[in-house]
Amino acid sequence: MRYARRAVFTPAMREVEAPRLLGEVRELLRLAVPIAVAQAGIALMGVVDTAVVGRLGAAALGAVGLANGIFSARKIGRAPARWSGREPGSR
Repeated sequence: MRYARRAVFTPAMREVEAPRLLGEVRELLRLAVPIAVAQAGIALMGVVDTAVVGRLGAAALGAVGLANGIFSARKIGRAPARWSGREPGSR
């Protein structure tokens, strides 16, 4: 019974792979940072809503919390359809 040989990485191969990996990371960050900022903005919007309505009382604060939960669930629930192009109104 023979076993497959393992690949051995030489320093020359690592020099070739390093710029490619760095380019992939840059591309990933270029795409991910705007998405992360948008998600943080949505969360911050919920915090600001809660802070503004907090002075009106417990019932108003509960209503805003419920509305923020529904809004977030709706955004998260529709995201896969948006990514695949199956959202209503998309071609």
